[in-house]
Amino acid sequence: MRRDKRSMTSLDLAALMPVLSRRLEGGVIANVYGLGEAVILKVSKGGGKREWLVLHPRVGAWLTRYELEGLGHEHPLVRGLRKAIRGGRILAVWQAGLDRVLFIEVEAKGSRAKLVLEFVREGNILLVRDGKVELALREREMRDRVVKRGETYVPPPRLGLDPLTLTPDDYELASAKGRLTAAALLSRVISAPGEAVAEALFRAGLNPRAKVRELSREVFEAFAQELREVYVEALEGACYVVDGAFYPFKPLHLGGGRKASNLLEVTDDALT
Repeated sequence: MRRDKRSMTSLDLAALMPVLSRRLEGGVIANVYGLGEAVILKVSKGGGKREWLVLHPRVGAWLTRYELEGLGHEHPLVRGLRKAIRGGRILAVWQAGLDRVLFIEVEAKGSRAKLVLEFVREGNILLVRDGKVELALREREMRDRVVKRGETYVPPPRLGLDPLTLTPDDYELASAKGRLTAAALLSRVISAPGEAVAEALFRAGLNPRAKVRELSREVFEAFAQELREVYVEALEGACYVVDGAFYPFKPLHLGGGRKASNLLEVTDDALT
């Protein structure tokens, strides 16, 4: 059974950030295109080198080495971005915490702006200038924030416990009665991808499919340590493939997988 991944997790993005920063910062946005909901940046670097950055509100952000067909600039967002940031220089690229939010700071036409990709919920792509939303793929009024042109930009709230600072005291929040599996419950209360939670549980000695009542305090403490180790492994650039799905850590709960040498290329192959 194939386990193809059709979108990135926050941990995938974190693992890719060193490469994205190195290959994009200092580059000039030569052009902006649209492809469905995605925005494609053509970035020129020194020596004639070019990078193609894909920003997809439902999938994530990655560099592609493939030739993309059907590129256009008819979408209002793309037209607005071409006018605002084409010819601008990329100053910095960073991830908001360990969330599915990417910021690209651009200096163009004498001012600075931030291109923002949010691949949470239905996703969004925005241009923010002086703290205000200037352009947006989707304008929304939500319970926790308002995303509209002219409004102050507020990032999507991060839900759940921080995966890197779990303590034994969090056990009460992460344990409950019911039919949920341990992995399902922990994925709801901790701000971490389900695949990372499943892996940490497995390394802690508990089947991720076990019922939550089997999650003892002792196992939770071991799980918290293993989850931190999974993050460390990912941030060190690990890359494994299992049945078409890519992971920035060795997925022992899926048999370990095949080690790959380049997470960026594996991501590109899976998502482009």
